[in-house]
Amino acid sequence: MQQISHLDKTLNGLEILNRYAGIYIKSGNNTNVDRFKYRCLYLSHSFAANYQLFCSIIWCINGVRNGEDFIAITYTIPCLTISVLAQFKGIFLIKNEKRADELIAKLKNLDEKEKKRAQSEEKDEIVKSEWKFLNYVLKTLSIFYTLLVAGFSISPLVVIALNYFQTKEVELILPFFAIYGYDPFRWMIWPFVYLHQCWSELAVVLNISAADYFFFTCCIYIRIQFRLLKYDLENIIHVEKNSNKLFVENEMFRNHFNELVKWHQDLIESVDILEIIYSKSTLFNFFSSSLIICLTGFNVTIVHDATNMMTFTSFLFVSLVQVFCLCFFADLLMTSSMNIGEGIYNSNLYMAEPKVAKKLLLILTRSQKPCKITASGYADVNLKSFMRVLSTAWSYFALLQTMYGN
Repeated sequence: MQQISHLDKTLNGLEILNRYAGIYIKSGNNTNVDRFKYRCLYLSHSFAANYQLFCSIIWCINGVRNGEDFIAITYTIPCLTISVLAQFKGIFLIKNEKRADELIAKLKNLDEKEKKRAQSEEKDEIVKSEWKFLNYVLKTLSIFYTLLVAGFSISPLVVIALNYFQTKEVELILPFFAIYGYDPFRWMIWPFVYLHQCWSELAVVLNISAADYFFFTCCIYIRIQFRLLKYDLENIIHVEKNSNKLFVENEMFRNHFNELVKWHQDLIESVDILEIIYSKSTLFNFFSSSLIICLTGFNVTIVHDATNMMTFTSFLFVSLVQVFCLCFFADLLMTSSMNIGEGIYNSNLYMAEPKVAKKLLLILTRSQKPCKITASGYADVNLKSFMRVLSTAWSYFALLQTMYGN
C-alpha cells in the first residue's frame, strides 16, 4: 500500500476547510454538481456576511451624522475592514479556481517526480522539518481564529449576565453594532439576529483562513522543492577525493542536468501561478491591515471595559499574526529561490571542465533573480513589507491618538 505524501495529507485537510467555506479548489475529478454545491454554500456565506456588513456601514454613517461616540465608531470600523478583506480573498480565490487547480496538479507532479529520485537522510530531514513547521503554524492559527470567533460571540452573553447580576434586569446586546429595518432587540427576534451575526463572523474567518492556508501550503512546498533542488545541485559533480582530474561531461550528467533545469523551470512557473492567484488580494491585505492594526490598537489603549479589552487584544494579535505569516511565508519562498546559487557555489564547480561550469553558471545567473510574490506589483511580499505595514499603522495610530486627545 502506497503511503500518502505530506502534500496530499495537507491538501486533503485544506479541502475540508474549503468545503465549509464554499470554495471549490480540488485537483482531479472536478464535477459541475460539486462545484454548484460549493458555490451555493459560498453565496449563502457571502449573503450573510454582506448583509451584516451593509447594516454595520449604515450604523457607522448614521453614527457619524448623529455624533455617535468616537470609540463606538472605531470599535466597528476594524470589523468592517476585515469583513471586506475576507470578501476580497474569497472572490479572488474563486476567480482563480482553475489556476489553483493547475497549481495543485503541478505540485503533485513535482511530488511524484521527487519520489522517483534518489533519497537520502538529508533530503528526508528537509521535508520533515518543513512540513512539521507548517502543521504547527496551521494548528496554532486555527486555535487563534477559534478563540477570536468565540471572543466576539460569547462576550455579549458575558456582559448580559454581568449586567443582570448587578441590576436584575436583562439588557440585550449584540456582538456588532448595526441598523436593521426592524428592532433586533425584541425577544422573538434577538436570538436570530445574534446567530446571524455569529454566522457572518464565522464566514469571514473561513474565507481568510481558507485563502491563507492554501497560500502557506504552496509556499512551503515550493520552498521544499527549491531546497531539494539546491541539494541535488550541490552533489551534481562527483569527484574522487585527492583527485586532480577535472569532471568531464558525459551522457549521465547531461540527462541529470536537463532534469534539474526542467525542475527549476517548473518551480518558477509554480511561483508565477501563485503570484497570479494572490497578488491583488495581497495588495488590499496590506492596505487594510494597517488600518485594522491601527484602530484595534487604539481600542485596546482607550477602552477600559475588561471584556472588550480582551476581545480587541485578541483581535489585534490575530491581525498582526495574519499579515506577519503572509509576509513570512512569502519571504521563505523568495529566500529559498535565491539559495539555488549557493548550492552551485557549494558544488565542486572548480573541479569541472569549462563546458560543465558554463552550464551550471546559467542556473546560478537565473537564481539571482528571486522568485517572489508581489502585492500586484506595488511591493514585494516579504518581512520588509511587514515592517512597512507596522510603520504605516503606527503613523495612523499616532495621528488618531492626537485627534482623540484634542
